[in-house]
Amino acid sequence: MNTLHPHHVGKVLAATVGILYILCTIAYVVLPSLTKASFVYMMHGMNVGNLFTPIQFFPTVIGLLVSIVYSYIAGALFAALWNKLAK
Repeated sequence: MNTLHPHHVGKVLAATVGILYILCTIAYVVLPSLTKASFVYMMHGMNVGNLFTPIQFFPTVIGLLVSIVYSYIAGALFAALWNKLAK
């Protein structure tokens, strides 16, 4: 079975999540009602309207950075576990 390189998998997942985070932010700025409706559907129709606030630069950047770091850790952990459990 092929082994995965934890650093590479972490980088790929972090880059993927970072791109999706940026696209989601752009979608929220350009089409806020559609983005809000999509989020409500993803939350099984729960009323989450109070969660939406105007986009602010620094919280958005911090959210991007945190998402990238967590995604890197998750990807690296996934690859390490994959290699360990595949034996």
